[in-house]
Amino acid sequence: MSVTIKELEIKNFRSCKDTKVLMKNFTALIGYNNAGKSNIILAIKFLLEGLSAKTFNYYTNANNHDDPIIVTATLINVKEELLNLLEEDHATKLRPFIINEELKIQRSTFIESNGRQKIVVTLFNGNEWKPIQSGIEQSIIKIFPKFIHIEAMSDAQEDSTKNKSGTAISKLLDLISLEVQENYQEQFSSSLAIVSELLSHDGEQRIDALSTVDAGINHILHNFFPDISVKLHFPTPTIEDIFKNGTIKIFENETTERDFSNFGHGSQRSIQMALIRYLADIQQSNPNLRRSNTIICIDEPELYLHPTTIELVRDALITLGDFGYQIIFSTHSASLLSANHAVNAIQIYKNSELGTQARQPISHIINQISQNRFAQLNDAFKLNNASHIFFSDEVLLVEGKTELRVLPNIYSKIKDRPFHLRKIALIAVEGKHNLIPMQKVIQALGIPVRIIADLDFIGNCAFWELIDKNNAKDFEDFRKLVQEYKDHPDLQIDLEHTINCDTLRQIKAKKFNSIALFPDAKLIIQNIHNSLKIKNIYIWKKGDIESIYGFNSKKEQEWKQFNSALINNETPLESLIHDFEHLQDAIEWIN
Repeated sequence: MSVTIKELEIKNFRSCKDTKVLMKNFTALIGYNNAGKSNIILAIKFLLEGLSAKTFNYYTNANNHDDPIIVTATLINVKEELLNLLEEDHATKLRPFIINEELKIQRSTFIESNGRQKIVVTLFNGNEWKPIQSGIEQSIIKIFPKFIHIEAMSDAQEDSTKNKSGTAISKLLDLISLEVQENYQEQFSSSLAIVSELLSHDGEQRIDALSTVDAGINHILHNFFPDISVKLHFPTPTIEDIFKNGTIKIFENETTERDFSNFGHGSQRSIQMALIRYLADIQQSNPNLRRSNTIICIDEPELYLHPTTIELVRDALITLGDFGYQIIFSTHSASLLSANHAVNAIQIYKNSELGTQARQPISHIINQISQNRFAQLNDAFKLNNASHIFFSDEVLLVEGKTELRVLPNIYSKIKDRPFHLRKIALIAVEGKHNLIPMQKVIQALGIPVRIIADLDFIGNCAFWELIDKNNAKDFEDFRKLVQEYKDHPDLQIDLEHTINCDTLRQIKAKKFNSIALFPDAKLIIQNIHNSLKIKNIYIWKKGDIESIYGFNSKKEQEWKQFNSALINNETPLESLIHDFEHLQDAIEWIN
């Protein structure tokens, strides 16, 4: 396996005051604009590329000029075979810092008392951080992942037209051409040897013109230093040098060469992503090809691309992640998250006090929680749900599709404000038994979450330990009421279903709607309703939302009729909704 970053910690860098990020081979950074996603990627660049003080301006990047910028990473899969790439002396010095094939490295920069910026690299030996000994830093960089940063479109033209190593395009071309380099190694070497013979100072076929120049210079030089002579020497580049300096030429209609800047952003981005896609294709078609130790970071790869193209790019990035590359990208598009990888995405957010923060991925939280109770939640976090959760400030869990269809429009009508501006993710959960587990997982992510449930949720409250000393009497009163009316024609409930509050969950949902109609049930249900609101749970006191807004089914046609009347003001809101007061209370609670 390739060396990858498992954990990243960033201090005092731009918006990252104290930011910790857990990373996988395929990591999506999701969040609103200006949350700090790109700053996390730039911090990785600072760590891995060993930028000099001249190229990394402390005053531009530090959040607090009195403190150092510190970027720390835990690198994994640092195996003994990698140390063979280093000089033996350097490998010996590095081994004490590699613990269970992990290496913790820290790069910091600060202003010294003389006003000069200094960059320092240290390693962790399990007990303390130690400075890297002289000369070893450039050596151990060989075992670091190669870093490729495909930036935002404002930088695409400059990056793609530079004809020198170090650009994203040249690095991608270097990776793409690995197979070519390997297959034509002998032919390249032979051709370059011929060039070397022509240009080298000691080449047997050295061209006469160079010798003529040598003679002319030496004729003058000997007047000053008779014992000294010179020979012109032009070193021949290696195969690696040639491919690292690769670039691309762009043609229209296969004949007309055009400048990159003459193309629109869509074409420019497509060229970048085509290289990514092709790199994935050759890795997939030739599994035995030498795999590169590479981190590819991309700022918003979906920009200017057609939705279908976005899915192709997503599949390419996933493929590269499967073949040992570490893929890290910032995005605003749910299309870049497959169902399997959405649970590993990281929500990035920012506030004035903490700066940029990274929530833990859903998969990490699920692994921390008892699998006996929450294993089923892996299916609950389908792509659609996960993408909504990541792009919200708060989550509202509901039981069914009716709430999804009508609540946003009702909210917008009552509050005279579009529901989406509230930045609430409205998520329908399959089965009320998943409501509380889903709530616990999302809360563990650090995202506020509330629940709207049908009245039969009361039957599950004992199981989910929602009954306490403050509401125990109300739940017991409800149980007694059900037991008293168990033989009512609208109920016909088995006695064993009323033994205690936990057995109430065996009663069918529609029978709770009937219970709500009993006169002496109203106050009891209201008390339970109030106690659950404190716990961020809102139950429909009349049974379900259909009984509140007045429709008798959960069919798409009725939802359409209701929303049409609501949006087109065909009927006053108070007349359109059966129990307007109850629904208005729910909207106020949501708000």
